[in-house]
Amino acid sequence: MSYFIALFFSFKGRITRTEYWLANILIAAGVIIIGKLCENRLSEIVVFILCAPFFWAYFTVLVKRLHDRNKTAMWLFLMLIPFLGWTWLYIELGFMPAKVPNRYLYINSEAENTQVWKQVGMVALILGGFILKKLADEKMKQGAQKKYMCRYCGQSYDSLSALTLAHCHRHPFDYQRGRHALYEGVAKQQYECKHCGKAHRTIAELTHQKCFRHPSGSDTARHEPSL
Repeated sequence: MSYFIALFFSFKGRITRTEYWLANILIAAGVIIIGKLCENRLSEIVVFILCAPFFWAYFTVLVKRLHDRNKTAMWLFLMLIPFLGWTWLYIELGFMPAKVPNRYLYINSEAENTQVWKQVGMVALILGGFILKKLADEKMKQGAQKKYMCRYCGQSYDSLSALTLAHCHRHPFDYQRGRHALYEGVAKQQYECKHCGKAHRTIAELTHQKCFRHPSGSDTARHEPSL
């Protein structure tokens, strides 16, 4: 346990390329898991606070890998240089071997590192499989829940053909024979009228009311959802 505390939360010492890449995998996995678990449940600020320890761990890993290259943490200021700075750090930290002689010591012996990272590798594989399964399930769920909505009335159908086949009682030109028209925007928590900006939770609620700023000037014209 003390090894992982030193690896992720201390700026002292140095680490190898193997430790660097495996640590990055674990950090990325942690951020992804928190993001997926908190998606649409917590605010972005709360998610950022929950991810803060992982950001700290990421910078400590960068610093210790710089130590392995016999460089100080000041080299991280290269991240302020767009593209070139990040590219240099990516190559320097991820692919260049340790520099000897070196003023920094490894946080563990090579033998201990090998044993520890065998265990870490197993954990990383398990976490990777969990994340892939979670993403696949989420994609299948989204595909199963996909609905096609009418932009005039908000009624939803499972297929586009079923939508355009049915008549729409709020069709602006022919409410008796006019058919549904596809709403081509994305699903939102609130839908705004593109003429006046009034917002409602659903397209059905929005298009139910008249819009007094409708460009047609008609007293019967209704709100239209923006994309």
